[in-house]
Amino acid sequence: MPNYQIWYREKPDAGWKCLHHPENEGGSVVNLPSHEEAERWRLLTQERLPLGEVEIRETSG
Repeated sequence: MPNYQIWYREKPDAGWKCLHHPENEGGSVVNLPSHEEAERWRLLTQERLPLGEVEIRETSG
């Protein structure tokens, strides 16, 4: 089954970064089990980065 990750960049000319668990600085990547849950995380992340871009990427489980 696929997992989903949230990728973001803080401004249009910045490099892409994968969202990590907030309590785990430099730790594990957020892997989400459903596209619906990933969409909720995408919207929350976009709110925190008004000038940035946020997207969902599918990964193999």
